[in-house]
Amino acid sequence: YNKAILYVPCESLDAYLADKVWEIFDNIQCIGDEIPKVGNSIYYTSSDGNIVNPYKADGFDAKIISNTYENGRGTITFGGLVGSIRDSAFYSCHRLTSITIPKYVDEIGAYAFYECSLLYSITCLETTPPSALDSSRPKRYSFQNYDATIYVPCEALEAYKAGADYLGVGAMFSTSTKTDAEVVSKEELKNIQQKVNLPIVLIGGMNARTIPEFLSFKVQGFAVVSAIVSEKNVTHAAQELKKIISSFGCR
Repeated sequence: YNKAILYVPCESLDAYLADKVWEIFDNIQCIGDEIPKVGNSIYYTSSDGNIVNPYKADGFDAKIISNTYENGRGTITFGGLVGSIRDSAFYSCHRLTSITIPKYVDEIGAYAFYECSLLYSITCLETTPPSALDSSRPKRYSFQNYDATIYVPCEALEAYKAGADYLGVGAMFSTSTKTDAEVVSKEELKNIQQKVNLPIVLIGGMNARTIPEFLSFKVQGFAVVSAIVSEKNVTHAAQELKKIISSFGCR
C-alpha cells in the first residue's frame, strides 16, 4: 500500500476530515499559496521524469489538449474547466508519484487512482471535498488504501492525537520526486523527537549516501522512491539499501 499525503485548502481541512470519501487518508494537510489554483490543468510528477498518460483519455468531463513534462513537473491541460475525474481515469498508472487535482473538481469516479502504486502525494484545490460519482460503489475504491504519513513538522501533534502508527518527517533533502517540498533541518528533527512519542520514518532525498547521516538520530525507518526506482538494477539497489538500513536496526 502507498503512504500518501492529501493536501487540501486550509479553510477546508475540517470538511475533508469529516467526509467519508476521504476518510481512508490518515494524513491530510493544508496546501500553501505556491500551488497554482487553476481549473483546467492537472499537475503531476512521475518516478522517471517522463509523461504519464491517463489510463482513459476520456476519463474527464473536459477534452485533453496537451500532456507535457518540463522542469520536473507534468501538466495535463484541458480545453475547459475539469469538474469530474471519471472511473479508472488513472487506473494502474504505476509511475505516478504525485498529483494536483484541479479546483472545481467535485466528483472522482471509482478506481480513478487505484493501483497507482507509487502515488504518495495528492493535492486537492477544491474547497468542497469531491464526492464519489457512483454512490452505489464503495467510495474508498477511488484510491488504494493509504497508511498514515506525515512529513511536515507542524502536523506532528495533530497526527499523534489522531492515533497515527508512525510519523513521517521530511523532506530531509531536496528531492526530484517532490520538487516543492520544504526541507526539514536536523535541528527540527531533534525537536520533533523530543515532542512526539511515535516511531519516526524519514522521507525526502533518502538514499545510500544520505541515510548514514542519521545514524545518531535512532529513527525507526526510511522511506525511499528514487533511490530504488531510478536505478537500472532495482533489485540490487533495494538489497544494498536494506543492508545499510538493517545495520541501524531500522526498516
